[in-house]
Order: sequence, then C-alpha cells, then structure tokens
Amino acid sequence: MPTKQIIQHIGAALDPPGVLVFALGVAVTTVVYAVRCGRTGEVVTHYRAYRQGVGRAILLGLEFLVGGDVIRTVAVAPTFTSSVHPTGGITVP
Repeated sequence: MPTKQIIQHIGAALDPPGVLVFALGVAVTTVVYAVRCGRTGEVVTHYRAYRQGVGRAILLGLEFLVGGDVIRTVAVAPTFTSSVHPTGGITVP
C-alpha cells in the first residue's frame, strides 16, 4: 500500500473518534448537569459548569477532526476547496 493511502487512512481514522468524543462529552455533561440540578434544584448555579463541560467536549472533538484534516492535507497536494478552506473555516473564527 502506498504511503499516501496509509496517511489518508490514518487521517480518516481520526474522524470517528472526534465525533464520538464530541457526542459522548456533550451527553455525559448533560446527564451530570441534570443530576446536579435534580439534587439541589439550583439550575443557575450549575449552568456555568455545564457550559464549560460542553465547551471542553467540543474543543477535544475538534482537536481530533482538525488533526485528521491536517494529516490528510500532508498526504495529498492541498487545494483550497478540498482541504485548506474547510479546515480554515473551522479553526480561524
């Protein structure tokens, strides 16, 4: 198997874990928030921790996704529409 294909497979292998980390992180954070709110009845008190947990899940998931994009960009000659533009759109703002 050529090196470019191996690198593309490695890059593609990082996408599902990124989505999984994102989805599981948001789900676990939501459950923890609901349990805390149910125990204390103080929704506002726990909301900041909930937002931080969701933010952490999003950032960690995006790290995997951007890492996969970067690896694939190294393997293939980048064009603006195929790899540089979508990755830049995610990371710049």
